[in-house]
Amino acid sequence: MVEITEAKISLEDIGTASEILGRNDEHLTYIENALGVRIIVRGEEMLISGESAQVAMAEDIFNQLRSYYQGGNRLSLQEVNYALTSAKAGNMGALARLASEIS
Repeated sequence: MVEITEAKISLEDIGTASEILGRNDEHLTYIENALGVRIIVRGEEMLISGESAQVAMAEDIFNQLRSYYQGGNRLSLQEVNYALTSAKAGNMGALARLASEIS
């Protein structure tokens, strides 16, 4: 039996939320489909639900995207894909490390 878990992420403000979620929620949908999680956004709060390992991965990816954006970088599907591919390969936090190396 699969255990379903949830995680909540605060997006701080609407500008951050808009950048992280992508135009027309493009980033959100991409991550949802790639990880098989369900993501609900209400205002500046995001609720992720699904299998615990996938939820943890999605939470890590969104936290990386937030840190990357708050570091003064713009987000595109390329950064989302990099964070997702790295997380799936077991390299959690790769985008955040890359951002700190180029800063």
